[in-house]
Amino acid sequence: MNDQPTLTRRAWCAAFAACLTVAVPMPALAEPDWCQIDDPAAWSSARAALIAAGQTDLTRIDCPAQGAPESLPPEIRLPMPCGRSMIFRRIDVPAATLLDQVDGRFGRVIDIDSETPQSVLSNSPWNAPVAGVFPQDSQGRALGSDRLDALSFRSFYLAKYELTQPQWLIHELGLFAVAAAADMHAGTEACGPFDAALSQMNLRQIEAKGGLSWFDAIEFGRSYMAWLLDLDRARLAEGQAPHLPWHQGATGYLRLPTEAEWEFAARGGAAHATAQSRGIVMHHVAGEDGQPPRMPMLDEICAMAPRSDSPRLAAVGTRLPNLFGLHDMLCNAEEIVLDLFRPTRPDGLGGQVGGVLTKGGSSLVLREANAVGRRSEAAALFTLQGEGRNPATGMRLAIAAPVFVGRRDQDTAPVEGMANAALEAGLMSARQALLEGGANADGDADSLSAELARLRQELGHRDLSREELQRQTDALQVEMDAMRVRVTEKDREALRFSIRSGIVTANLIDRIGRNIGLAMHELQRIETSDIALSGSGAEARNRIVARLRENEQRITEAYDLYLQVQSELAARPAPLVDSALRDVRGAFERDEARTMLPNLEMFVTHLADLRRQRGQITAAQRGAWLDALDATRAERATTYPQFH
Repeated sequence: MNDQPTLTRRAWCAAFAACLTVAVPMPALAEPDWCQIDDPAAWSSARAALIAAGQTDLTRIDCPAQGAPESLPPEIRLPMPCGRSMIFRRIDVPAATLLDQVDGRFGRVIDIDSETPQSVLSNSPWNAPVAGVFPQDSQGRALGSDRLDALSFRSFYLAKYELTQPQWLIHELGLFAVAAAADMHAGTEACGPFDAALSQMNLRQIEAKGGLSWFDAIEFGRSYMAWLLDLDRARLAEGQAPHLPWHQGATGYLRLPTEAEWEFAARGGAAHATAQSRGIVMHHVAGEDGQPPRMPMLDEICAMAPRSDSPRLAAVGTRLPNLFGLHDMLCNAEEIVLDLFRPTRPDGLGGQVGGVLTKGGSSLVLREANAVGRRSEAAALFTLQGEGRNPATGMRLAIAAPVFVGRRDQDTAPVEGMANAALEAGLMSARQALLEGGANADGDADSLSAELARLRQELGHRDLSREELQRQTDALQVEMDAMRVRVTEKDREALRFSIRSGIVTANLIDRIGRNIGLAMHELQRIETSDIALSGSGAEARNRIVARLRENEQRITEAYDLYLQVQSELAARPAPLVDSALRDVRGAFERDEARTMLPNLEMFVTHLADLRRQRGQITAAQRGAWLDALDATRAERATTYPQFH
């Protein structure tokens, strides 16, 4: 479909010029209520708190305070023309060195028998590395070039909400092209057309903007960034802090997120970007009253499209956010990312580059089938009608920065262009650590093989220095053989460790389950005894209930680890893994750890199932495997149904 905006850019600019000719005085929006338009979830929450407290005056809502971007706070508010804002949330990526990354496992489990070929070829599992940008220590404090040795996280920012209709209207009216001057506040002459249009909107329902092309999304980010740079240049000249966060000696900048960044953020971070997470349809949300994160119902995180004669997107921020505080990561707009679409193959992303890639699904089409790992070729870049788009294609921006940035030490003023030996030293140190850890070991062996072939060729064509060439050839052959032995043994030991971890985890799940059964028996005894209503009985009951919750969470975490080990082993060459399994079996038999052998047999059975299914585990299998590992699970559900 080609859902072009109602007014073209030229028409909007003409309207803008006309309103400058005949000034339309508009009252300024009250500053305390900026969040009603720009941070609607925070505004609704603050208003609900006032109502709960018995307040009757709801005319002034206290909007949330925002931290200084220089300190890399969890949330940043960037200004926009006419008193508007865009809110960003910080996305933390674990990193102990400057080259650390999370090997993200993305996509979702595919049911080949029930899905269309297009769905299978769009949504099968794929892997990609994810790394952050802005360096922080373990307390979340921003790091300068002189403190990179304290690194614990590197972060990027992602918009808290999808791009909204008011934010897009600023772009359509050409207000980013107007100098970032003092007269760009709400109620001023320059903002007359915008304020007039805003006054006609339902400010309790700030809708997402749809109908965008990939080029629209790029142009919006470019125009907004140019406006912010004008603003920050003026602020820095006056000795004020910039609005945008800086990465050492370089300003951060706006761009679309990559697909991997988007899905990493949508899932909730490194703990939810694992192979077993592919079987999870929706992202987690925060638990209530200190409880651990939980899996929501679809309606809790997926907005319903408004009833309308023409397709429209829903209001942003009306559903629960994910673990990073991001709203509408599932449903509402199909969010355009920086990458273009590539199909999925059984071994990951394919090489063919296609049209517009969107993430998160839509509230307009197949709402019930949305999944956090869903990806779509939502439109071609171009059709005969022009730039490709559909009514649901929207966007949200990210804040990132370059890799090679200038030096800027802790607590010094922002300045560009300084040599950054500290950054280069940190990057090279990280590279060396990776090499020593075995990274590119196969590549090194290949380079030695190439050198060996070259020397043998020279030996065959030259008579001069034959003895020296033979000596070099023999030395290289010895080095190459030794390297291959080291690499193979290191790989085998890593596999043995993974297998042992999986088997021990399986045994742990069974033991925790048995302890839960004993606790349920004790709880039932208390509730049916005379002490149930006494103070000591209530205290004992609360203590056991807390222990039950803790142990159930331990089983969930252990099972996640078990599935991750299985998924990683299923992706490795079967002969190599089977050899390591034989080593582990022999070690268990020699070390009199025979009690682990039943767990090992179950582990081998599950691995065989996963191999047959090319690494994919269905929701039904997830439940069946857990029932098998937690041997008393079914018995507990039958005997103590009141505690489930």
